Amino acid sequence: MENNGEKFEKTAEISVNNGAQSAENAPTAVLPESDATVEAGDLVSFVPKRNEGETVVFTENAPAAEQNEQESAYYKEYEKAQTERADEFTEKIYSNLTLDEEEEQKEEEKAAREKVAESKRSGNFIFDCIEMLVISVVFVITLFTFGVRNVFVDGHSMTPTLNDKDMLLITDVASYNYGDIIVFVPEGYMHDYRLQKPFIKRVIALEGDEVVVDYIENTVYVNGVALDEPYIGDVIMNSMDDDTEYPFTVPENHIFFMGDNRNGSWDSRATAVGTVDERHIMGKVILRLFPFDSFGRVD
Repeated sequence: MENNGEKFEKTAEISVNNGAQSAENAPTAVLPESDATVEAGDLVSFVPKRNEGETVVFTENAPAAEQNEQESAYYKEYEKAQTERADEFTEKIYSNLTLDEEEEQKEEEKAAREKVAESKRSGNFIFDCIEMLVISVVFVITLFTFGVRNVFVDGHSMTPTLNDKDMLLITDVASYNYGDIIVFVPEGYMHDYRLQKPFIKRVIALEGDEVVVDYIENTVYVNGVALDEPYIGDVIMNSMDDDTEYPFTVPENHIFFMGDNRNGSWDSRATAVGTVDERHIMGKVILRLFPFDSFGRVD
């Protein structure tokens, strides 16, 4: 190929006038290695280079119509390939987005299930609390209906058996026996403020029994028989409040009582307290409710 005195052979870049582009902006093509020469202004047909190293096929002196047809076919194929790659890329992105959306949806569904489960647990908890409250109310009403009630220990006259602030359950019974722990209101409450609250003491003797408290032998005798009292921890000491003359006979329908803490109990040994009429007894202690670590029967 000659142009302005220069000859281009074999591999060279040329400008092709396709009728739609100016010579300045015309596309270029790489000629394959051959003995053919191309003159400036020759019409050639070629497939533009797609990838690096790919050979461009062209036809020398091809008619313009055929050239345009080949170029049009190439561009259509090129556009089709570009469209396919774009569709593939879009599909890939959509697929990733779909996976992300699915994961997000799963997380939302999981959170919703957990919320429902939490609501059910909360509802069950509230229902359980209401149920326990109703059962407790019914239980308390039933207890009081059958003469059962609760009392609190106030003081230390019954230690070590009972302690201050213990919560006890008592019940009304037809009769009382030796060793029972009873709750009552002393008969002298009208004359002494110290007797204006319920007492909690142990039954020592019943009506008609003869009682002797021997401080020397540290023993209590009922009808001449020494009582076995394992619940007493200390040696019995004579008290200035003990002004009873022994032997002492218990009046009819009365009970002689004493606290387990013999050295710290104000009881029937003091004439200011005396014995208690059975009609004034509120009930017999049957159970310790509190503290929980001491819950159980009281003897």
